[in-house]
Amino acid sequence: MDGIDLSDPRAGYLRVADGIRRQIEAGDLSPGDQLPTQRELAAEYGVGTETVKRALEQLRSAQLVVSHQGKGSFVGRGPATASPKSDEFGQFVSELTELRAEVAELRQRLDRIESRGF
Repeated sequence: MDGIDLSDPRAGYLRVADGIRRQIEAGDLSPGDQLPTQRELAAEYGVGTETVKRALEQLRSAQLVVSHQGKGSFVGRGPATASPKSDEFGQFVSELTELRAEVAELRQRLDRIESRGF
């Protein structure tokens, strides 16, 4: 797995999700392959486990990853058999999820700034 680009201004979970997504698209990870544990991914990408959890949620919503409690996360079959309309819907849902997370992150930053009395 590759590290993440620290100069990338996006949230860490988006960078982690993109790193895993690139490996799936490049064929380095195939459907059914087990991903490293959340702890291993966190160490590999230099982020916390909560960031990895959010990245995996993003990938699950895009049907690129499936998770089984107690067994781990695996590369999914993806939306390959989906129609173009459902692909567009999946893209929309993914982008909406990303925007919601970014808004939540901005709210947290604003709350921290306001709590300092600025």
